[in-house]
Amino acid sequence: MKKVIMIVISVYLSLIVFMPKEQLIYTLLNTASKDLINFEIEDMSDFGLYEDVKNMLVIYDKMKIAKIEDTKLFPFLLYNKLYFQNIQPQGSFKNMLNIVVIDASATYTPINPFKVFINATTTLGDMSGEFDIKTSKIKLFLKPNDKFKRFKYKRYFKKQKGGYVYESIIR
Repeated sequence: MKKVIMIVISVYLSLIVFMPKEQLIYTLLNTASKDLINFEIEDMSDFGLYEDVKNMLVIYDKMKIAKIEDTKLFPFLLYNKLYFQNIQPQGSFKNMLNIVVIDASATYTPINPFKVFINATTTLGDMSGEFDIKTSKIKLFLKPNDKFKRFKYKRYFKKQKGGYVYESIIR
């Protein structure tokens, strides 16, 4: 029995380590480009269990909107996670929002194939929520800090017990 478990674990780890993670990222980026979202990447490295992307610039319709300092892709087959650090708005987007995402994660699992779970720590507070792939609906719950009181787009959040909720359909 121990040998069978060791073989299964070895096969699983081999699949993860030898998976073409860089190709997964390029497939994701090409899919996004169909919706006018493009990316400029400074450096990409494979570290066996994850892919590390440094200094990624997000461009929407030829307009720079955000710079992500560090992105890590963890493709564990049954539990896939994208981890982001230091997302800063760029250009006119910076003047409009001026929110920094300190760290964030998006988790996807084939067990729940139509949901992406989101967690983030921002300069406005801590967020958690989900994105429904079928309906393109995003729902975020924010536990605000003091900076949220002065946030000019506060009206888009509905007050609920313990925080605020933002809901929208992304088109």
